[in-house]
Amino acid sequence: MKKILCIIVFSLTIFLLSGCNSLLTEKRVLNNEKWIEDIKYLDANLRKEHPNIFKYVEEDKWNQSIESLIADIPKLSDSSIILKTSQIIASLGDGHTFINPLDLITPFGQEHEVYWYKNFEEDEILYFRLNKFTTNFHLFKDKKPDKKPPDFREVQKSLISEINKHNYSKFIIDLRENRGGDVNILNAVVDMIKFQTDLKGEDIYILTGKESASASVTLAWKLQGTLGSTVVGETTGGNVNLFTTCNQSLQLPNSNLNIYYPFKESIYKKGYIGGVNPDFEVRQNYSDYLNGIDTCYEFVKNVNNNYF
Repeated sequence: MKKILCIIVFSLTIFLLSGCNSLLTEKRVLNNEKWIEDIKYLDANLRKEHPNIFKYVEEDKWNQSIESLIADIPKLSDSSIILKTSQIIASLGDGHTFINPLDLITPFGQEHEVYWYKNFEEDEILYFRLNKFTTNFHLFKDKKPDKKPPDFREVQKSLISEINKHNYSKFIIDLRENRGGDVNILNAVVDMIKFQTDLKGEDIYILTGKESASASVTLAWKLQGTLGSTVVGETTGGNVNLFTTCNQSLQLPNSNLNIYYPFKESIYKKGYIGGVNPDFEVRQNYSDYLNGIDTCYEFVKNVNNNYF
């Protein structure tokens, strides 16, 4: 761990103070043999664990990249090897397969609420902001009990109660900043809507954008396709057919770098390529932005349910 911390900290310092060119003069921590072992370990285990590793990249191209990196290791710095490894992994075109060396020096989670709701009674809108499919218990497990935000199950229970009061005309689920998360939380949201409320499809508006990915795409797809909910915003950045992960990872034996990968491929529409397309394409208006107005929210507020 100490070795890799030295690599990461030194790499970041080099980038910030000197630029990429000076990486060539960086003192090596791991020798050539250790790095070659790591790269071969990465190659062998991703081939074994990834559900469809060559879906978006040709195997020959992958092989050439691995061989080229191994050949170049003697003339590269540690941080250059990390960067080139990251580039090779990114070539897979799968957002769930990535290298995240900063995980080793950055605690998981950021201090912000990842989900909350509010009844805007003046607009007759119940608004549910869902930025990540996770639990605040997981995000804030190290905080003092009196400082922890509520767990998702508590928020869900309260939200169900609010939904069933029926003192609104539209229910918004905002997924524009949701890049995915725990599939169990996704399923809990779907079950909540289908079995614990009497919400109808025409009552539900899903806000999506380019940041919407992974599990949030699945939620938008399911609610749009099975309940007839209305999607407003932009086409999701993530694909409908996607790889699914529960944070599976493998650790390289010498550098201790964590490589994350998916455990299965989820196909919701065979042969389909692309994200969830909105029923109404609405982009944030720059003038609205300057005036603190949410263009998508205003669209939903003003649209007539009878329009459909």
